Amino acid sequence: MTLSFLIMKQKTKYLLISLFFALVQIMVILRNYFLGYFVLYWYCDFAPTIFAILFFFKANQAVKGYLNIGLIPQLIFLFGFFYKLVFDISLLGDVTNSLSTGLFYTLSTTISHLSTLLALILVIKTKPSKKSLLYSFIFLMLIYAITILFTSPQEYINYVYSSGNLVSFRIPYLTLIWIPLAFVFLVIPTYFLQHLLYWLAKNKK
Repeated sequence: MTLSFLIMKQKTKYLLISLFFALVQIMVILRNYFLGYFVLYWYCDFAPTIFAILFFFKANQAVKGYLNIGLIPQLIFLFGFFYKLVFDISLLGDVTNSLSTGLFYTLSTTISHLSTLLALILVIKTKPSKKSLLYSFIFLMLIYAITILFTSPQEYINYVYSSGNLVSFRIPYLTLIWIPLAFVFLVIPTYFLQHLLYWLAKNKK
């Protein structure tokens, strides 16, 4: 097997992955459009586009950096989403209290959130580096800036302005400390989780 063939195979692989995430993004856009909620500022709503771009450029550490921000919230939401569907009880307050139960909404929401897990699986054999933490910080700043510039406090998008009903207590000065708060409680734990998953995948017999 020649080197050029291997390179071409690798390029094709990343291109197909990018196309998959692009299709997921189209599905999310259609879902929000048909629901009359044409807002794409939530992490989960624009994550497929970010993954599509990062995989296209084969930027695995950047993928890991982006996962550091959203992996845990995405999985928590998915659990709460299915709990609400099965038991009609909202574990996450307003986050799942008013969700649609239509078939297309259910499928598109499930696929879009599971795509984050897929991104993790695709880069699980890549060892996380400190560079991924830098990417996480850059992405946090971009998410923060987009939320501040294009959304209102009443929407509590990405919980930059308010924690909504997500927690039972008010976080003082949340908007001012959102970036360091997200970095400490989301990025760093997920970074070490990815280290653990990398070690398990590497040592799997």
